[in-house]
This record gives sequence, C-alpha cells and structure tokens, in this order.
Amino acid sequence: MRFGRGRIAAGLVIAVAVAVVLFLAARHLPFGEMLSRAELLRERIIAFGPAAPLAYIGVQIAQVIAAPIPGEVSGLVGGYLFGGWAAFFYSTVALGIGSVIAFFGGRLIAGTFPERIRSSGTYKKFNHLVSGNDFLLPLVLFVFPGFPKDSLSYVLGASDMDWRLFAVIATVGRMPGTLVLSFQGAQVYAQDWRGLFVFSLAAAVVFAPMFLLRHRLVAALGRKGGRP
Repeated sequence: MRFGRGRIAAGLVIAVAVAVVLFLAARHLPFGEMLSRAELLRERIIAFGPAAPLAYIGVQIAQVIAAPIPGEVSGLVGGYLFGGWAAFFYSTVALGIGSVIAFFGGRLIAGTFPERIRSSGTYKKFNHLVSGNDFLLPLVLFVFPGFPKDSLSYVLGASDMDWRLFAVIATVGRMPGTLVLSFQGAQVYAQDWRGLFVFSLAAAVVFAPMFLLRHRLVAALGRKGGRP
C-alpha cells in the first residue's frame, strides 16, 4: 500500500499534539513531589562518586539483556542523573555491550536448537539481510523507532552476521534515540520545560514519519527475505 503524504502529515500533527500536551502537563500538573523524589534518587546515586556511572552502565546492560525496565525510562534517568552528554556516552557504551551480549545469547540458542531456528521464517528473513556485506537494512532497523531492538539483537545473533559488524551496527544505530532521551532527561532535571518542549517537538517531527514507516519496512523485508 502506498504511503502518501497525508499519512506523513497526520503523523506530524499527532507528534506536535503530543509534544504540546507534554509541555502543558509539565508546566501545570503537580510534579513537585515526583521531582523531589527523583532528586533524592539522584543524590543517592551520585553519592557513590566514581562508581555511580558504573552502576548506571550496569543497569543499562541489564535492561538490554533482560529488560527489567523499559529502555526509554533508563535513558531519561541517565540524562537526569549525569546530564545530556555524559548520559549519552554512558548509555552508548552500555547499550553496545548489552547488545553484543544479547547477540551471543542468540547465537547460543541457535547452536542449541539449530534445526528449529534455521527453519523459522524469522531466521530466513534476517539471515538473508546480513548475507555478504549487507549491513544497511539491519542498521536501519536499529535507527527506526518502534522496533524491539533488544529482541533484534538476539535474532541477529542467530544469523550468520559477524559479531564485530553487529557491534558497530547496534552501537551506531541506537545513538539517535539515546541522544534524544539523554537530553530530555537533562532538561527535566533543569526544569527547562520550554527547552524540553522545543527539543521534544524537533525529535517528534524527525521520528514520527520514521515510526509510521516501520510497517512498510517490515513488509519490504518480508518480501525480500521470502516466506518459510
């Protein structure tokens, strides 16, 4: 089905509306108690001194492997704790390491149940994508919002992709979303609601069309990969 301009425009309108609602909520809802508790949490973690970033990195790695908390939440918390650029660096390191661990987890599962994995339609679809030096489409999957990137790490681990290539793809592909979450968290800490609105609006305008395109991309991947 053709993805017309009308849908893109509708997506942008929705993104703007969401950003406006978030802005008004941040300005007028009673967030004082929530912010005071968040500040207490921040002080306790920062009190660990040099070990505080390591603790946060550990949480982010665990989030990728077992998903105890949503990645969006931990990304925002990082910005609130350490500031935009520092959180972006810590999260990038952690998400890269966690993705590689999940990748090898997928490889272990595929090695334990090779016939079942290799006969599945999911394996055929993604293994087709990474044959040879084809890295562009897996990279796009990591960049696009709306794809389960942690699960994708396991799936690609069951493919023939080289782990070093995967490490680059997963780390680079996660960077745009990580950057947005880190700076949103930093703006919440600074209570810069106007800046949060402008930054969130810009991010929404960029990511909303990408989010709306995700189903079309999955369909294209399915046609390219073939059916089981």
